[in-house]
Amino acid sequence: MVKGKFEIVISLLHFIMKGYRSIIHKLVIILFLGIIFTMVSYGALAKVTITAGEDGTALVDELVVFKGVVVVDGDYSWDFDDSVDNNDDGDKTNDNESSLEVATHKFDEAGTYIVTLTVSKDGEVTDVFVSEIKVVEPGMFTPWMLGLIFVIIGIVMLLAEASSPGFFIGIPATILIVIGLFGIAFPELFFTIWSPIIAAIVAVVATIGIITFYKKLAPPEPPTTTVGESLIGKKGMVIVDTDPDSLTTGKVKLGSDIWSATSARTLKEGTRVVVVASEGVHITVKEISKRSRSK
Repeated sequence: MVKGKFEIVISLLHFIMKGYRSIIHKLVIILFLGIIFTMVSYGALAKVTITAGEDGTALVDELVVFKGVVVVDGDYSWDFDDSVDNNDDGDKTNDNESSLEVATHKFDEAGTYIVTLTVSKDGEVTDVFVSEIKVVEPGMFTPWMLGLIFVIIGIVMLLAEASSPGFFIGIPATILIVIGLFGIAFPELFFTIWSPIIAAIVAVVATIGIITFYKKLAPPEPPTTTVGESLIGKKGMVIVDTDPDSLTTGKVKLGSDIWSATSARTLKEGTRVVVVASEGVHITVKEISKRSRSK
């Protein structure tokens, strides 16, 4: 199973990378994917769900979800820290900080906390569930700090793109900047499913926007043809009589090519001519005088 998942990841990475031949392109993509993977993995640790009676680990200032047990007509009383007697009744385990079946709580300091769920029915205690929660510091990579790092990396990548247009690192750069600003503005949502969703939306918008920008910056050149000033002065022969009132009736052979032609007066088949003007795929010719032929 693990091998199969590994092969799928390798195949997906190959599909993403096959369009990037430059080693710098590949390094940028690998860096970007690594950041996203780290962010999602870190988020999996940050968002903790603990069932009453079970132990767990959480991060400082991260929302922890505590799940109780289903009891018909039962009453719940959560105490998230048995070292403090919030209601001053002499019992540190019955502070009733929440009465919900599924409760949430944030721990603002690192340490080991004893969380107690007391279940009552008809005023009598029926069950008591005790959980030990270890709360650890997230280290230097807090959501705000990581968001700032993302913004700085994104700006550097945009500057690199500006110095060498066409590198297309502007797409991951834009994603990093937006995700970084999101982390700075909403740190509590940074390590949640919202970050990958925003990254996907920004990736689509940035890709369309940057491609459109480059198309406007360097529009494709119109296809070149041999019709134009390069034909003026070329000599040829009338193979179908020309008509002064028609651009398409007459035909003139220039080298191995045949062109639709007109002239100021009708020129018969076999007349030697020279091109004096061109318009689109049509040419205007005039007869070569006998004096010019003799020369």
